[in-house]
Amino acid sequence: MEGIGKIYNLFSNNVKSIAKLLIVSLLVALFEVIGVVAIMPFISVASDFGNIMEEEYLSFFYIYFGFSSDLYFVIALGSILILFYLFKGFFNIYYYANLAKISRGQYSIIATEIFKNFLNRKYIDFLDQSNASLTKSIVTEAQGVTTTFVSFFLIMSELLVLILIISIMLYQNFLASLIVFLILIANVILIKKTISKKINAQGVEREKFQKEFFSSINTSFGNFKISKLSLNPKIILKKFRTSNLGFTEAQIKFETLVHIPRVILETLGFSVVIILVLYLLIQNNNSIVDSMPIITMFVLGLYRLLPAVNRIITNYNNIEFYSKSLDIVLDEINHPIEEKSEKNVVFSKKIVLENINFSYKDKLILNNVSFTINKGEKIAFIGASGSGKSTLADIIMGLHTLESGNFLVDENQLNNLNINGWRSKIGYIPQNIYLFEGTVLENIAFGRIVDEKKARAALKSANILEFLELNHEGINTQVGDFGVKLSGGQKQRVAIARAIYGNPEVLILDEATSALDESIERKVMSEIYQIAKNKTLIVVAHRLSTIKDCDKVYLVKDKKVRLIETNNN
Repeated sequence: MEGIGKIYNLFSNNVKSIAKLLIVSLLVALFEVIGVVAIMPFISVASDFGNIMEEEYLSFFYIYFGFSSDLYFVIALGSILILFYLFKGFFNIYYYANLAKISRGQYSIIATEIFKNFLNRKYIDFLDQSNASLTKSIVTEAQGVTTTFVSFFLIMSELLVLILIISIMLYQNFLASLIVFLILIANVILIKKTISKKINAQGVEREKFQKEFFSSINTSFGNFKISKLSLNPKIILKKFRTSNLGFTEAQIKFETLVHIPRVILETLGFSVVIILVLYLLIQNNNSIVDSMPIITMFVLGLYRLLPAVNRIITNYNNIEFYSKSLDIVLDEINHPIEEKSEKNVVFSKKIVLENINFSYKDKLILNNVSFTINKGEKIAFIGASGSGKSTLADIIMGLHTLESGNFLVDENQLNNLNINGWRSKIGYIPQNIYLFEGTVLENIAFGRIVDEKKARAALKSANILEFLELNHEGINTQVGDFGVKLSGGQKQRVAIARAIYGNPEVLILDEATSALDESIERKVMSEIYQIAKNKTLIVVAHRLSTIKDCDKVYLVKDKKVRLIETNNN
């Protein structure tokens, strides 16, 4: 029941379509039962025309439609049954097509909701999750949820088939049918207590190893050069193989366990029929001719009953196997997000950070920090690795929520109402530049409206447009995944163009040139200072040569920020 509630939570936006589908599924079940029941009178009259007049409803139709020949009546009855089975087949196709449409459409909605939640999370929450975990939630776990949805509907349909067939069997022969029903119930309970429990455990194993599987892939591709230089690539392969084998083993066990109920039920079904025949032989002095209607009913009933029970168990096991997916997806969708609006921020005077404190995972990073940045100033933050320089840059960009203190822009406090307005004024060049597989234009305009004129202007300012047009395909140059088709300096200039594409008022460099050699770094920094001539520039660096043209230099040390002398002062 808990799983049904979770499925409802995830599919509640599509209640009307699901309600219609539920009605269709009930009709499918009804047609299935009619298909089983209707064949019995046809076999009866086909084997003995005399049975036509013995069955009240058959004799009514025989007389009402004025049949003159028993053979013609049987042919007509058979033709009607064929048309019914054709209709039933097309109706089933319609049902499964709609089930697929709703479930796959809902997968798209769920995956989008998870991705939307990721994009709107607090930056600090994003840091706490690996890329592999996020990817797995969107690709695999959302798919697992749709599997549970489909399984739930198939269970509902088969349950109705089960109830109707058992009701008919109980009506025909109460005691024998009750015994069969109780035997089936006992087996289902036994299967649930043993096999379903093991399947649930394999679902947990599947989730664990698949997470490691995605992590191994992302780690190796993200460090491909290091992988190539590794003296022992077998170590990298071993980690992948371990997670892959663990995931595969969980799938093998699941796919094996899920077929066991069918084998048990088939064995049970044939055993019941054989025992019934033997019982009737003993009861009727070695003859079962008079008992053939009962035997036929049981054979036909079990013919449809056993697959129904098997499908119920199989789909229940699917829900058990992917139950972890329901929990993961619900957690991801309901994860707290930033509360924010698009209120504009005016920056014409200064940025003030006053007595701010910030901790990460209960570790104090910045303690009672205060400083002012005037509009148009060129500011640098230096300090040892891990001193909090990059964290300070993140705070200035509005990516972290302060524990205490004030963050003011032109004496206006930054908060959830205006933080997006502030972020829109910032251009950012990180230390680790990520260029995705696509064109230079697509990489520059990432997350914004594409404007070729603005892109060319940004590339020209970054001093790379001419190179791209002479040696490649201009703004349509393919950069390759991680920008592998460009040199380090070229990637840097594309990153600069991306940062200034939206004409930001504040430009922040976070160790942006630390990977370049000094001669290229000097040239790139000279270009950046020229670009930022009319902007506020904030540089996070460890090389003093990078910050020689800054107006102010702050040292970040021992959780404090203090102003130090520069060549300009």
